[in-house]
Amino acid sequence: MDPLFVKTLRGNISFSLPPSFSLATFAGFADRSEEISPVKSVEAALKAPIASVRLSEQLSADSSVAIVIEDLTRKSPKRYLLQVLLSELTRIGIPGDRIKIVIALGTHRALSQSELE
Repeated sequence: MDPLFVKTLRGNISFSLPPSFSLATFAGFADRSEEISPVKSVEAALKAPIASVRLSEQLSADSSVAIVIEDLTRKSPKRYLLQVLLSELTRIGIPGDRIKIVIALGTHRALSQSELE
C-alpha cells in the first residue's frame, strides 16, 4: 500500500494502517499543488452528480426543500456549499420561503444569531 498522509497547512502528516486493515475510499490521494476551490467542487458536483439526476431534473418551482447542515463544531466549507446550492435552487425557481435550512446540533447548544449569519 502507498504511504498515507493527511495534508495540513504545516505540511503532510504521514501514517500507516495495520496490515489487517483494508482502506476503502472514493477519494483520490494524489498530492495536488493547486488549491481546490470549494465553490467549483460543489458546482461540478451539482452539474454531474454521481448515481443521480441533477437537482433541476428532480425539483421544480413548486418544490419545498430542506437542507441539513452540521453546526459550527464541524469544520467544513458549508458556507460555500450553501451559497452554490441556494443559487441553484433560486435558478430552478424555488422561492426562499419554500427552502428550510436545518442545523444539526446534536447535543450542542443552540447557535446565536451572529453564528447563524
